[in-house]
Amino acid sequence: MRKSAVKTSNAQFFITIGKELNAIIKSKDPHSQNWSEDASNIMAEIFSQKIENDKKKEFKGKRDLIDDDKTFCYIALIVFLGNKVYQQMGGGFKEEVYQDSFEQELIWNHIPYVREKHLSIYYPHPNEKTVIELQHTYRADFFINNNVVVETKARFIDSQNKKFNETNPDWVQKQIENYLAATRKKIGVLLNFYGNTKNIYSTIYIVNPKNDL
Repeated sequence: MRKSAVKTSNAQFFITIGKELNAIIKSKDPHSQNWSEDASNIMAEIFSQKIENDKKKEFKGKRDLIDDDKTFCYIALIVFLGNKVYQQMGGGFKEEVYQDSFEQELIWNHIPYVREKHLSIYYPHPNEKTVIELQHTYRADFFINNNVVVETKARFIDSQNKKFNETNPDWVQKQIENYLAATRKKIGVLLNFYGNTKNIYSTIYIVNPKNDL
């Protein structure tokens, strides 16, 4: 049976963690990816020194959704850098412009990624124990660290919309859940650059989280 994704969407939380993480990485070795091997110690440092006491419960709850600290770090950096693009560019551009800008941030911050990555789509065999790989693929906007699917949008999402279409938040959620399920990937991050809000709209989708909070 296909599992639904758990959704967490506090952009400010991940922006804060990503900002602290980015600063620590740059202080260690800004030109290296080796920091990820020390992800657990970095997260412990952020938790003990950078997070206010009233936020520690939220930090622990979101961290416990992810299998490993390295992946959590990459998610925080994705949201932080996406928000950096949003703050710099503002609204009104086509999605491709934001993608180009986001890609530059990934390059400058030495984050491993593939843009427009073709991911295999699988369909369950009738015996329900195996899957077959379909001929066509799903093309992710970005595939980061070989395990995080990033979807970018520059579209108005109307929380009051009752119609099940592309401006309905439930439609967007179901779309990304379907992508993750069909490609057998576990984590997806939505970055929506539309709007005039203070921070970027971001949502993290996690299939079969470590702790189902």
